[in-house]
Amino acid sequence: MENRINRRKFLQVSAAAGLASSMIKSGKAHAAKDGKVRVGFTGVGNQGTNLLETSLAMQDIEVPAICDINKDNLSHALDLVEKSGRKRPEGYSADPEDYRRMSEREDLDAVLTATPWELHVPVMVDAMNKGKYACTEVPAAYTVEGCWDLVETSERTGMPMMMLENHCYQLNNTAVLQMVRAGLFGELLHGECGYQHDVRYLGGKEGKIGANGELLWRGKHAITRNGDLYPTHGLGPVAHWMDINCGDQFHYLTSAATISRGMNTEIAKRFGKNHPNATREYALGDVVTTVIRTRLGRTITINHDTQSPRPYSNMTKIQGTKGLYVELNRSVYFEDLSPEMHRWEPFDAYEKKYEHPMWTAWQKISATFGHGGTDYLKLRSFFDAVKDRNPVPIDVYDAVAWSVISPLSEKSIANGSAPVEFPDFTKGKWKTRKPCFGV
Repeated sequence: MENRINRRKFLQVSAAAGLASSMIKSGKAHAAKDGKVRVGFTGVGNQGTNLLETSLAMQDIEVPAICDINKDNLSHALDLVEKSGRKRPEGYSADPEDYRRMSEREDLDAVLTATPWELHVPVMVDAMNKGKYACTEVPAAYTVEGCWDLVETSERTGMPMMMLENHCYQLNNTAVLQMVRAGLFGELLHGECGYQHDVRYLGGKEGKIGANGELLWRGKHAITRNGDLYPTHGLGPVAHWMDINCGDQFHYLTSAATISRGMNTEIAKRFGKNHPNATREYALGDVVTTVIRTRLGRTITINHDTQSPRPYSNMTKIQGTKGLYVELNRSVYFEDLSPEMHRWEPFDAYEKKYEHPMWTAWQKISATFGHGGTDYLKLRSFFDAVKDRNPVPIDVYDAVAWSVISPLSEKSIANGSAPVEFPDFTKGKWKTRKPCFGV
């Protein structure tokens, strides 16, 4: 969603922002003396700029520094901060690791990254090592080693790290969370989710294919990797509903992939069948299906499809012993509550009745922000944690449990869909940890 906030809109929403903040945060407050949160941004391309603009609509956020090796992106971001009425930040663009110099600043409370995936782990590890709260766009990591680096650094330094999974904050998903906690579904048995989004060609600047048929950074992953490369959008809400890492844990998965056709056909259609990227081989199957079994015996099916012609869908579903919710037709069915046996009931009334308090507050703010308002909510919850020196709502254990699907699914596919066990990143703490998201 396009997210552009002008000065007038900034003034309109700032007063209401405080109410939303108070509804989202929890725990004892230990606020900074001046009530400000000072954030350094790394990576201000499309999504990084969206996050920056959303942050600038919050009166308590200062941006002393921004890092991006793309000087046009950096200059635009510096201008945005200055136009919001704040002091122009210092820019960092000397080399691909200039974020390390930025994070040395003593006037930063937190570092946020929206870079390509390869930089998420090094930027977060560097920030935590320098005593900063760390915040990353999804996925947090795409190797098992990277996941362990995040966990071990957070534990060693005592610095929290949050993954900005906006789908956890969606109106429907937070309402279902409330319904799960109210017991409407009974004991949860099975979930379904995924990321079905044709991102092959999105105008030549985003997605996998550039304006001249060249492969952008997402497309380069499709050359060598075959697995679920983007699992967290669908999985995050389901993991919260099932209390993963807080009483249950992912045990093992199996994955399978189709043949790869979508990249070749799309490039041939747009740039000719003789274009070198139209004839090359791609490892990534067009549809990747993963099945997870948890320690408590639940199952979750995840689908990854970013190379087929299709509308966007997460295909979310949750089934319990008393009923189920299906996102695709926005319907529910409860054995003892629904008016007609074996007939769908519209979700709308339940969504309104079980609206999460964070959304009750959000509706007082103009719906200007990215991804239907969820960019605001995820950032606000992170900034409140930083301000109050509290744990973050989507912490390092959640981040790596959801992100590690990628390398584990790759391993399963490479070994004929063999089962692959999940590492226990919590080292047994999943048995006693309590949920902190949306409580």
